[in-house]
Amino acid sequence: MTQLPPRTILYPLKPEEVTTSLVESQIGYIIRLSEHQHMAPRALVQKFIQPRVSSEYQSQNQNRKLDFMASGNQAIIGTGVWANDFTRTLEFLTGNKSLQFLTMLSWANALSVRELIRPTRAWCPLCFEEAREKEKPVYEPLLWSLELVDTCPIHHISLQVKCGFCGQNSLLLERNARCGYCFKCYRWLGQKTVCVDEPINIADQDSDWSKWVNKSISEILIHPASQETEPERTSFASNLSGLIDIYTGGSVRAFTRLINRSWKTVKGWQDGEQLPTLRSLLEIGYQFEIAPIQLLTGKLPSQSLPDHPISLPFSQQKTNHKKYKSNGDLLKEEEYLKNYLAQNDIEPISLREIARRLSHDPAHLAALFPDLCQQVISRYANFLMVKKENRKAEIKSTIRNHTIQIYSNRQYPSLHAVADTLENPGIMREPAARQAWKDTLKELGVLRK
Repeated sequence: MTQLPPRTILYPLKPEEVTTSLVESQIGYIIRLSEHQHMAPRALVQKFIQPRVSSEYQSQNQNRKLDFMASGNQAIIGTGVWANDFTRTLEFLTGNKSLQFLTMLSWANALSVRELIRPTRAWCPLCFEEAREKEKPVYEPLLWSLELVDTCPIHHISLQVKCGFCGQNSLLLERNARCGYCFKCYRWLGQKTVCVDEPINIADQDSDWSKWVNKSISEILIHPASQETEPERTSFASNLSGLIDIYTGGSVRAFTRLINRSWKTVKGWQDGEQLPTLRSLLEIGYQFEIAPIQLLTGKLPSQSLPDHPISLPFSQQKTNHKKYKSNGDLLKEEEYLKNYLAQNDIEPISLREIARRLSHDPAHLAALFPDLCQQVISRYANFLMVKKENRKAEIKSTIRNHTIQIYSNRQYPSLHAVADTLENPGIMREPAARQAWKDTLKELGVLRK
């Protein structure tokens, strides 16, 4: 008699590419799982996952509302308590025992959580389109969620971070997220070709750095699924001490000058009191021509080390910016703000964008020119509010017209029937669209209770 597989609470969805560098992100897995459950990701998290998170974490945060859907959700695929809780809960609910590899949990004892996971979503449009054309599952690799990765290792194009239709960024996980689609306007993000307005000339050294990042991170992502033991905290500290002995005769202070790091940071690494960030690990590996995975898990090569550390690309070198600007610079910045506010015929931009154009910190800029910056903030907030209301009005008009059109053809305008006639069916997930549909049914006198 054939033995039936054990019952699970949720659909036992198989994660994609677990043993490769393109392993699926746990956030993307949650999104795909919610589609199989015919639920929105937020509903799935709140109904099944959030009630089962560790009681220890909840008891330590009694005064804080536990919301995994907030603040970019980086922690879900990081190295901390939230990632561990999510993974164990999902493994219990789905019966899959390999979900740890969909996060960076395997490196909790080796890498710092700082600068590890990007706060907003990034994707390769060619990968999305290729998956759909080949009728393969559309998913989002963990690689895309790492802060340092900015190019697709397959198509060698820059990852996109803003929707080409609505121009908005998205968090890694949002309430009505769907893989391959914009989390804001719900349009398909895949493209057969990517157009670049202007040719981009990349210096050879920067190109080498980009290739080094993709190669090194790919090796790091592959390693956990192929090994039975997890990396030890002492491996990097031991290898770093070896480099210090080889290049500076054991002098930590001299070594800090070689790699342009503070004595406190290097000493913390050497003593095992601090963990290196992924960026620091890759930079040290690049400078000494050692694979980062070897620094974390192996021993230093007895030969083949360079005589002197290799310089980092200029774009990666740390520079000491002046903390305070000259009076002339401040006058120019004040003039720039006044000129911007005087122009009423241009699309408003955020204070952060203005600060970026002025090579200034937004908080410092607001402290120097509080009145002007408050006007910038108010103008941008009003612009976003008007834009939001206009979009709602457009959605309501579209839903009303399609509903009436279906009813005029002597068909009942059900939710699915209206969605099928839309260019972007995902719009029907929005509360404004559903309300417009209900209002139109009331208007036509066919609303079912």
